[in-house]
Amino acid sequence: MLGHAQFLRDTPFEIARDVYAGADLTLAPDGTHGDAIACTAAAHFADDFALFHHSNRGDVTVTAHADTPGVWMSVPVAQDRGGLILRPTRSRLAVPGRHDPMRMRGGEARLGLSVAEPHLEAFSRRVLDRRYRDASHMASHIDMAHPSHRAAGRLVIEMTLDGTADPMRLGDARAVAQYLEPIMLLMLTHFGEEDVPPLGPHPRDVKRTIDYIEAHLAQPVTLGDLVRVANVPLRTLSAHFKQFTGTSPMAYLAARRLDQAHDLITMGGATSVTEAAFAAGITHLGRFSAQYRERFGEVPSETLQRTARARLIRARGVS
Repeated sequence: MLGHAQFLRDTPFEIARDVYAGADLTLAPDGTHGDAIACTAAAHFADDFALFHHSNRGDVTVTAHADTPGVWMSVPVAQDRGGLILRPTRSRLAVPGRHDPMRMRGGEARLGLSVAEPHLEAFSRRVLDRRYRDASHMASHIDMAHPSHRAAGRLVIEMTLDGTADPMRLGDARAVAQYLEPIMLLMLTHFGEEDVPPLGPHPRDVKRTIDYIEAHLAQPVTLGDLVRVANVPLRTLSAHFKQFTGTSPMAYLAARRLDQAHDLITMGGATSVTEAAFAAGITHLGRFSAQYRERFGEVPSETLQRTARARLIRARGVS
């Protein structure tokens, strides 16, 4: 999956364990499998970050120890139409000073990104003009239903696909920065404990509203429509949405439309930015570009050009 990396397919478990050890993470069998679990693993190591792609046939546990030098996030993914998409689930966020075991079920695929703490500190001083304390304030989990966490997960996917299409880009500081800097910004500003929605199922009104949003992304949707579908007062719906998704119903709708446009562009479902926007229910194209850049770290035309270039490189590699 990753060029210029250790790439291991159906490899003995102890070799896959060595890949994780490169970022001071421990990979161990979970249960009675012993060391006989076949894995597919790849990793790219740099001074400031490490990028992983991993799947395994049996259950395993990944542990970041107290002296692990970087903030490490696990991004649950699935294969879809030849690309990677986020799985809407929760995952551990490991930080230095905290013992963080994370169970990975057999057959699951995950991407992992480890960002060195000194790099986070330097970025915080330079961009946010504030002193980085430590990562202890960060949440124990990230949630792919949370808009900011989802944006970070998508950037990790894009970074992985970019490295797959053109391995040299992971060694290009400017190319890496277009992914890593927005991810670090999200980590520093939106990965606090207070930003993580509570565990447990969403209330019925929130679930009904989200289901309606997903089914009507390309159609006009008003706040009145959402209140009617939820069948609760607006104040109740707004409070529940804030508690369980971290945002308001209409902000959630707007974020999902941006996600949908991004998916259409990156997965080849649209041939132009305008087509992707309209297909996702976005009609204000001027605001779309600015909101898209805020969410994904680049304007939609840049995503379109980059993914078209990546598909061309992959097609040439196959032929």
